[in-house]
Amino acid sequence: HLYQSLNAGNITNLKSVSTDVFTKYQDVTKQEKQILEIMQISRQIVSMALSLRTSSEVKIRQPLSTLYVQSINNINDKQIDDKVILDEINVKNIVFDKPNTDIPSIKNDDFTVWLDTNITDELKYEGVAREIVRTIQSLRKKGGLKVEDKVKVTYKDTPENIIAVKQHQDEISSKGNTILLQPGEEFLVEKV
Repeated sequence: HLYQSLNAGNITNLKSVSTDVFTKYQDVTKQEKQILEIMQISRQIVSMALSLRTSSEVKIRQPLSTLYVQSINNINDKQIDDKVILDEINVKNIVFDKPNTDIPSIKNDDFTVWLDTNITDELKYEGVAREIVRTIQSLRKKGGLKVEDKVKVTYKDTPENIIAVKQHQDEISSKGNTILLQPGEEFLVEKV
């Protein structure tokens, strides 16, 4: 009925969708197949690493330093999309070797993956800065502000927030479209 009500029969000269001719499936090119394989392997590594993050109770917004990957089936670094992995897992580096220290790991038939969950002060404050940006964006949305609206932000006056803002002020200002960041008793976002 839908086929007929859309008047598709007049276009194709057929009375039913079941007798219409559909575009035939084309074979995937060699290059497309390689891309699909790279993405499949990359997704597998991402899934394993995210599992390690969850079991270690480390939020995804918290940057980490290094993901270690060791292939059991001789898969090399050319067979993965390291940019996707770095971005999805929020790590700074991928090393294709076993780590020298005892850190959380997970293994399947293809890989062993280790995630360095040690949070340095530098990584800690980068994570705090990301939380500040998330809060600013959330408050902007609640306030019905447009992306282009400039705002001034009062952030909660904690030692961690003060250090994070000092170290990452440009990034926070850019992502939050802020012209002023100042400490205070509570988080506030005001249109300028």
